[in-house]
Amino acid sequence: MERPEHAGRLRLLRLQKFEAAKDLAAALGWHASKVSRIERGQQLPTYDDVYKWTLVCGGVETEAKSIFSQVRKAHNARSCQPMVMGVTVSDRAMHRLIGWASDRGYTVDEAIIVLLGHWEASDERN
Repeated sequence: MERPEHAGRLRLLRLQKFEAAKDLAAALGWHASKVSRIERGQQLPTYDDVYKWTLVCGGVETEAKSIFSQVRKAHNARSCQPMVMGVTVSDRAMHRLIGWASDRGYTVDEAIIVLLGHWEASDERN
């Protein structure tokens, strides 16, 4: 099996700061096998995984977003359900989200961030 592009980029990023996968895993509080599965393309990382990995290895947020767009492409090649911010969503939910976002002039990722902000704010009021 050929290594997906996002997995190769994450591995190269890790090698800039950590020689061994277990060292990155320790820095992130993960088991070393998770780092290994992600680097070999056997497990798709969530957006949070990519973001933390990138920052711990000295990367920047824009790099994390770029890598995650490749994760999304890999997911879509494997599955018929779309992935938004690292979560697989149903076709109906995705359709509603796209409609809501486009009505307000947001990208799907921006809409998720706005909706999460509203959700967290309402959660704090309760």
